[in-house]
Amino acid sequence: MIKLESMNNNYLIYYMQTVGIILVVLGHSFYQNMFNPLVHWIYSFHMPLFFFISGYLLQYTARGPLHRLNLWGCDGFIWKKAYRLLFPYVIISTLFFIPKICVNQLAARPVDASCQGYANMLLLPYSNVIGSFWFLPTLFGIFMVAMAVIRLSHILLKEKEIHPLVVIAALLAINMFIPINKLSVLNLSGIAHFMLYFATGFYFCRYQAEKIIEKQAWWIAPLTLVLSFLCFLPEANKSMLAFNGILMTTCFGMLYEQYRLRFLHHLYGATYTIYLLSFIPQFAVNQLLLHFVELPWQITSLLAFVLGIYIPYYIHRAMHRYCENPLMKLLTFITGQQSFQTKTKA
Repeated sequence: MIKLESMNNNYLIYYMQTVGIILVVLGHSFYQNMFNPLVHWIYSFHMPLFFFISGYLLQYTARGPLHRLNLWGCDGFIWKKAYRLLFPYVIISTLFFIPKICVNQLAARPVDASCQGYANMLLLPYSNVIGSFWFLPTLFGIFMVAMAVIRLSHILLKEKEIHPLVVIAALLAINMFIPINKLSVLNLSGIAHFMLYFATGFYFCRYQAEKIIEKQAWWIAPLTLVLSFLCFLPEANKSMLAFNGILMTTCFGMLYEQYRLRFLHHLYGATYTIYLLSFIPQFAVNQLLLHFVELPWQITSLLAFVLGIYIPYYIHRAMHRYCENPLMKLLTFITGQQSFQTKTKA
């Protein structure tokens, strides 16, 4: 979920972002049939995939050593991540807090219409009025922890780095022993849990692991696809399933590029806007429409999926095309994205 221009030509990451957001929207489309096998399969790896991509991009987009990265000020790392992640989280959640109260009787998760309910919505990300928004403060927290560890390790180890295997092993141990739902304030448990995938993506990029598996993608992709169906076994390890899904997506992305396929290209660069705004058409279809019209779940799921992808997609295109329009400028600001004006003129 990063701007197209800032990643040069890393089309593998474009592909992974796009497939990831398609899985997110698809997983949220089955309001009437939430416990079907497809949703279970998607949820076995789709969010770890996004944290893996975020870790990859932290290394990929870094200009120079990360321990020298400017953290403070309007051009600093912290402000940029806060504007990108926390600003939309607070603003969009606040804008939809009262409207969702007004349709509480239709909502799958009714809102507590009080000051305490509003505070809980922001401080307890899994209680947010927009269910998928827990990702934003969680990723921000992971970025802060990552930069703190990078800075401290550089100071304490005097130019040396902690070995990647030590980092991954430590995070795997944390992942196994910290209950995911115990530290809900600011989703601290989620930060501890998903750091594992973030760090894996970071090292995957640093050591250019894609070059190792690129020529083997033709057989790793179908193998990992078959292994992904182990998610239906109750004793299957969740972390291993997540890593398998990440590897599967990576290898299929490599095959997508090797065979010069283009059917997903139109969505490249729009994934963040789709993530932030897909809940609007999906809520309209899954809950408002169903209140007035009784439709088969297959129809509502298809509508929720298509509209959840393409209404935000065309809004994203409008933000580019009509970047001088005050409404588009406001929407760009609210969604935590930089102005498209300079890029359009260029």
